[in-house]
Amino acid sequence: MGCGVSSANASDSIVPNTMRANSQMTHNQHSPQPNQQPMDIRQRLIHFDEMEDQLQSVEETKCYVRLIMANEELERLNMQLRNLNDSNRRLEESIAKLIVSNQMNRDGLQQDLVINYWMRNADIDQDDLNMLQLLNEHELNIIKLKWVTEDVEYLNSESTNMQELNDHVQYLYRERDAILNQLFDGEYGSEKERSLELEQQSLLEEKNYAEITKMQWLNANERIVKAMACLNDGFEKLQQYLDIQDSDLNFKYTCIKEARINFCQFVYKMEPLFTILNVDLNHLTPEDLHELYERTLKLFEDSQKMDRFQGMIEFIKALHHKTNTQQKWIKKTMNSIIKDNVANIRERYHTNWHELRAERTVLIRQKIEHDQSESKHGSPIDLRGKYTNIDSGVESELGVRGDTLIRDEKIARLLASGKQSELSNGTPLLPGEELGPVPSDKEIFSKIAQLRNKHTQEMAEFEQNQRMIRVRMSQGLQDKLNNRRSRRSRQQMHRRELEALQESPLN
Repeated sequence: MGCGVSSANASDSIVPNTMRANSQMTHNQHSPQPNQQPMDIRQRLIHFDEMEDQLQSVEETKCYVRLIMANEELERLNMQLRNLNDSNRRLEESIAKLIVSNQMNRDGLQQDLVINYWMRNADIDQDDLNMLQLLNEHELNIIKLKWVTEDVEYLNSESTNMQELNDHVQYLYRERDAILNQLFDGEYGSEKERSLELEQQSLLEEKNYAEITKMQWLNANERIVKAMACLNDGFEKLQQYLDIQDSDLNFKYTCIKEARINFCQFVYKMEPLFTILNVDLNHLTPEDLHELYERTLKLFEDSQKMDRFQGMIEFIKALHHKTNTQQKWIKKTMNSIIKDNVANIRERYHTNWHELRAERTVLIRQKIEHDQSESKHGSPIDLRGKYTNIDSGVESELGVRGDTLIRDEKIARLLASGKQSELSNGTPLLPGEELGPVPSDKEIFSKIAQLRNKHTQEMAEFEQNQRMIRVRMSQGLQDKLNNRRSRRSRQQMHRRELEALQESPLN
């Protein structure tokens, strides 16, 4: 989805509409209306410079990348929300039927069933077991619904804010392109400008793709850290359950209930890792999460059977070890592969942006000098309301800022920030712990090669078109030259014929 485009098309594009050619703006569309005062060229130059500064400032927010990610996550969560609502309706219908058939009171039913089961220290009968399982699953579904709803509300707000920023970015691009189109009659100022813009479009696609990839891995790392905290909290609740005296059944019930919520939250936070990353995890599998959730659903029942309960504890220990190792693998991948690749792409993009802005500034400067040299009346009006000579006017707006009008310190800061790590060093490995090989940059940034091939083809087509244009221009000039030579030859022949006739003895 491009900037300023409906969020319904979030996955359609990886780059906003930034090219003058793509904007389909012509000089006529943006020429001043008859009742409007045309903008002075140097005013356009300052306006162009301001547009570039604003674009750079807004794009530093990564609003386009954040919009793409927010909309993709919203799509996933909205589907999960629908599934949870459907599941809850089925569970509520089943619970209602059992309550009516067994003449039960719904209030506090789950706690009563569990505590009575513990007090009897015997197998629970089938009707009570069915009811307990339904109530247990329904309660966890309600909790997940709360988490999903909160995340959807946050992401809706994020999407709205980022859409507004992206709309502003598109407005700035349109304003900047209108200035350039007015100055150069809807054409490019030079072949170099056109070539640099094509390269910028390709680099912007690469940068956006790389930024999205990096953000996905950062989110994965954050998710796994928070999920491990949930797993630790749940494990502590199981330990508390074992340490509490059997007589304090209400507290035991609270420990198991909270452990269930912690384990459920672990699953909720970890599930997206298997879809948001573009590589397979090498330590955790979806089956690990499924097994934890199934064990969690039976935790009330298994808590009185020490062999099963001890099996749950051992399973949590093993899962914690796998999760911890997986998190170290993610951080190692980010620090060894993703960080350098993203920094390299950022640097190439900002270098190109610097060159393109400099080229356009030079072209505008040449336009100013050309127009001033052809001016026949009066002196140019300076933006500060003073009449100045041509040299001082040009230098005041171009020389003071520098020939490129680029804030070099800002560019240097951008490039430096791209090289800094956004993750701390990884946690040291435990004795005997193996992370396994990290994925290659080709696996992580698989689409980059496709984007570069696409750009290579576009540049080849552009260069071929330019060669054809030059050939046609050269051929046209050659034809004109041949026509002139032919006319001269005919004129000379006609003159010689006249001279010969005049010198003829017949005269």
